[in-house]
Formats: sequence, structure tokens, C-alpha cells
Amino acid sequence: MKKLPIILYILVFLILSCTKSNDKGNLQTLKVYENIDKQKRSFLMDQMAGYKEIIKLETTDSSLISNVNIKFTTLQYICLLDNNMIFFFDQTGKFKFKINSKGEGPNEYNSISNVVYNSIDSTFYIHDMFKKKMLEYQLNGRYLGEITIDNIGSIIDLDNNFYVVSYSPYANKSKLVGILDHSFNIMNEFIGTNFNNENYADRGYILINDFIQSNHTKCIKPISSDTIYKIYPNKVQPYFFIEKGRLAIPIEILSDVSQNNKFKNYITNDYGLIINNLYFMTFYYNNKLYQDIWDIETSKLLYRNIASSVNDKYGAPIHLNDEIINVWPIFVDSQSVYCKIDERDQLLLKTNIEENDILLKIKVEK
Repeated sequence: MKKLPIILYILVFLILSCTKSNDKGNLQTLKVYENIDKQKRSFLMDQMAGYKEIIKLETTDSSLISNVNIKFTTLQYICLLDNNMIFFFDQTGKFKFKINSKGEGPNEYNSISNVVYNSIDSTFYIHDMFKKKMLEYQLNGRYLGEITIDNIGSIIDLDNNFYVVSYSPYANKSKLVGILDHSFNIMNEFIGTNFNNENYADRGYILINDFIQSNHTKCIKPISSDTIYKIYPNKVQPYFFIEKGRLAIPIEILSDVSQNNKFKNYITNDYGLIINNLYFMTFYYNNKLYQDIWDIETSKLLYRNIASSVNDKYGAPIHLNDEIINVWPIFVDSQSVYCKIDERDQLLLKTNIEENDILLKIKVEK
């Protein structure tokens, strides 16, 4: 498999919330810290999988990618972000086109912070946080124009023609989340924050806190609270809580890159996605990669894989072509889950592992 970094170093990440209360209340609680060193491999992905389809991403001189980072999907396309370029493959894996407009010109971006799809207009936006603008494109890649927009750390589409944004740490906002209308005007704001950017900007390290992908609603997890929230146009509602106990990293260490030698003593870089009532969570602890599957409704750990080297198994098992292979979800939309197939298991599909990655698309019934 391609080795994942133990610690993510990025000069400017997207958002940081310092809400000290965790809003735990009576939420379902996933006690991640319990039995932290115990593997648990009784879960098969077949339990949630319906129709399965192998997607071999076509490899050409123009479509070679280093990392499968899916930003959105449509009935026609799979849109990927890699090395500041946007790649479009069709749903069979055939490469269609890419957007490579990095530069200082009026129709160009300095870097791609986010990519957001507008299903109502069948357009998409490339968000450049540094240039404080969004470039609009038709779904066929034709450039339409740009919109000036400030203070945004991250943005996703929301149902009913709305967008939801997390504000940049430099926005001096009292709220973390904003709901925007189709014209990017603020409609509502939620989740209070007492973030003091001077405390952390001087250290040159701002941490990412992106939205959580789900097949039934949009979610976000403020980094210091470990509460996952559901997002609606008129409210933000606590959903469930991740309890890390003594392994929860103090914010003063988390935000200071000079203390990264202490990271291994805590749970770090945790992120995930939600499929029905299951939370697929990836994190690092003690220089090891953890992959958990939790039942949100019962707070029960169903599966845990721990990998400390590239020789260890990656992902969770699933039956495919009369074999048991390992996959892990990397993107979910309202209809399907896209998983990356472990590179060693690609040999079972008689495919050269030096080519672009192979995906497994799973149809999941709600």
C-alpha cells in the first residue's frame, strides 16, 4: 500500500475551533481509548455492501495521480484532486479531462483549498483560500468566472441549494460554521468559538478540521471538542461523541509543530466518514495507523485494524471475485461508497500495481 504519513505537516490548514465544552450530554459515546492496543477483525464489509463494481482508474501521461482524493461524484463523473490539479474520470474509470490552471492570472488559482459541487446548476467551484476567490466551471470543465469570497477555511454543498462553510482561523468570527445561500450570502451561523489566532499563528501551525462525509447528512467535528454535529440549513445538532480519555491530545501540543515528538503519546489525525449508522474512523496512536468501524447507535466497536508497517494489512475484508480482499472507504455520496483496494490485493485482480489505484464502488441501501 502507499504509506500514509504518521503526522500531517501543512503550513496552513483549514480551520481550528477552540470550543472547550464537548456538548456530550446524552449523546452516544464511542470510547476509542478503551483496549487501544487490541485488534478486532470480526467485521466483514459484506454486511453493508450490496452491488459491487471494480473501477480501474485509467493511467495515461495526463492522468497519472499519486493519491485518490475524491472531491465529488455525479452520475457521469468521479472528480479527484491531486497535486493542485482536478482530474475527471467517468464512472467506469476512463480518464476524461483535467484542470491545471495554477498561476497568478485572473482565471487561475494559486492553490486549491476546496472543490465544491453545485448539483442544482451542474457546476462546480474551485476555492482558493489564498487568493480569496472561487472559480466557477461547468461540469465539462469550461471556465465560467470567479467570485470573491473571504474568511472561508472549508466549504461543502448542503441540500436545498445551500452551502455550509467553516470559517478561517483568521476571520475573527465568533462562530465556526456558516450557512450560505446559492449566492454565497450568509443565512445562519452556528457553534461558538473562542479561538485566539495569535496564540497559534505565531507557531506557524494551524490544524485541519474538515467536514465529515456521510451518505445521509452533512457533519462536522470541531477539533478540540470531539463532538460530531449534523448540519441543517436552520440548525446544527450534536450527533455523537468520540471519547479519547487520557489519549486526547492537549490543544497546546496539537497546535504547536515544535512539539510533534509528543504526538505519538496521543490519538491524532483522526478523521472518518459515516455510512448509515456506521462510523469509519482512521487515526494514529503510538506511531501506528488505526482503522475502526463503530456502530453509532450502540456505541459498539465492530472492527479495529492496527498497522505499524507497510507489510501489515490495510483496511477491512470483503468478498470479491471468490477472494477475500481488503478495502477501506475513502468517499461516500448518497448512493454509493468508494473504497480503495489494498495494493497487494490488486494482484488478485491481475492488475499492475504501478498504475493508478483501483477502486471498489459499493451500492449501499439505507
